[in-house]
Amino acid sequence: MALSDPFYAVKAEVLENAAAAESLAARWQQLERKPRAAEERARLVQQLGDLLLGVSADLHELDGTIELVEKQRARFRIDDAELQARREFVAAMRRRVTAAYQAVEVHTGEQNELLDGLSLVVGRLKEQGQQMNQELESQKTMLNTLEDQVEGAGAAMAKLKGKMTEMAKSKDRGKFCAILGLSLLLMLLTTLALS
Repeated sequence: MALSDPFYAVKAEVLENAAAAESLAARWQQLERKPRAAEERARLVQQLGDLLLGVSADLHELDGTIELVEKQRARFRIDDAELQARREFVAAMRRRVTAAYQAVEVHTGEQNELLDGLSLVVGRLKEQGQQMNQELESQKTMLNTLEDQVEGAGAAMAKLKGKMTEMAKSKDRGKFCAILGLSLLLMLLTTLALS
């Protein structure tokens, strides 16, 4: 092969970058099982994407060298079998890069779906928390109202008790009827206050 044929230099770079991408992909797959490694996984996905872009650019260069050889067959003196082997190498590498891209996209899509799901759950929890807060505020208001009513009933009962004590000291029969009536009124007020 002629020294001016750049195919082998670019091919070596493609193979080196492809090996690095496969190593990153393997590390990334190991980290998928570790929930606390999200930051490192994100970094690896970024590096993997960058490497795959580089390999794609190199494959484009290899396509260019193949076209150059086809146009200047006499200059490079490469036979049809070698040219076909180069085309097959580029096609095989392109399939590997495409598969790796798809794996990254699938993973990224799954992560996005997971994050969307988590976002919905967090939103629902927030809504439920706000509803619970409103309900608690409503119950607090109701309890304060009940407390005020109980205090009012307590004050009324204290007044009635005082009057009953006063009436009990006298021996008048009409006063005992009034005490009985006031006792019934006291029970009625207590029932109304507690219901």
